[in-house]
Amino acid sequence: MGWATTPTGDVAYADGAEFPFTADATLYARWAPQVRFFPATVYGGGYGTMPDQAATSPTPLTRNTFTRPGYVFRGWAFSYGSGTANYADGGLYPFTEPVNLYALWDAVVSFDANGGNGTMPDQTAKARTTLALNTFTRPGYVFDGWRDLGGVNWPDGAGFNFPPSGPHTMYAQWKPVEVVTFDANGGTGSMPDQVEPSAAALTANAFTRTGYQFNGWATDPAGGRNYADGASYPFTASATLYARWACTPLSVTVSGTRVSHNRAEVTFSASSSESPWTSFTANSTVDGETATVSQSSNRGKITVNGLRKNQGYRFTVTATNAAGCSYTSETTNRVEQWRNESVDSVLRF
Repeated sequence: MGWATTPTGDVAYADGAEFPFTADATLYARWAPQVRFFPATVYGGGYGTMPDQAATSPTPLTRNTFTRPGYVFRGWAFSYGSGTANYADGGLYPFTEPVNLYALWDAVVSFDANGGNGTMPDQTAKARTTLALNTFTRPGYVFDGWRDLGGVNWPDGAGFNFPPSGPHTMYAQWKPVEVVTFDANGGTGSMPDQVEPSAAALTANAFTRTGYQFNGWATDPAGGRNYADGASYPFTASATLYARWACTPLSVTVSGTRVSHNRAEVTFSASSSESPWTSFTANSTVDGETATVSQSSNRGKITVNGLRKNQGYRFTVTATNAAGCSYTSETTNRVEQWRNESVDSVLRF
């Protein structure tokens, strides 16, 4: 390191420096602990050279200049077989004794959007580690995991053995988004499209239709039911599903009374209907006589004319509402002339 004028003094003359030679003197060699840098450990090595570093007091270590493709410098280890970083890059070393320092390297995994959008930082590690979760996006597609250059597929967040053999790039895999669009098909309301990468339960129906109850989904507006509410759908192709509607179950109660030789009164009572009632039609089961009243009230009477004097009759009533749904009662018991019989009959759907 140089020469001192006393055994423990500071360096007065560098090696080869000019001396005045005006008096006799003894110069004492001054020695400084030396740090030597090596690019590799037993776990693998970098490339390049670095000069030794010497000092007599705590001093920051020389910044690393070794390189290793596909890896990042992690720090310095005291021994060739160590995986522990004893000093960070540029860390303060006391220089109380000489030492050999060995470069430690962390493997790097890079992420490629492969047609997607966004950026992801490289990931480094020295042991088995969970891969960073994907943050790339691609309109019209869903992320379907990673694939490396070796053709190996890796799920999002899979465990990965660091370090790999050399630089490693993960390429995002994409699959087209399959969209199901929901059509109210005569109902009201709205439902967002459903997007899924694989089979999933259909979004619960949110449409409504006055006078009707939801009866599943069809692939054709007039088709039969293909999928129940919340059923599993394969999402292998985009499609439109049409709401299927069934008339709300309602009931009609009827009774008949003969009021003259050629007339009968049919009394009816229907359930309350969300969709207003529009008409009630009485039908004779014998000669086909019929009569209709148009009203919104769910109770009333219908007079049927044209009956034969000595013929007994039975009647039904068909109730129709504004939704277009019709409900037919059960048949009354036989109604004879002048007997004034009244028999109730109820049909429930």
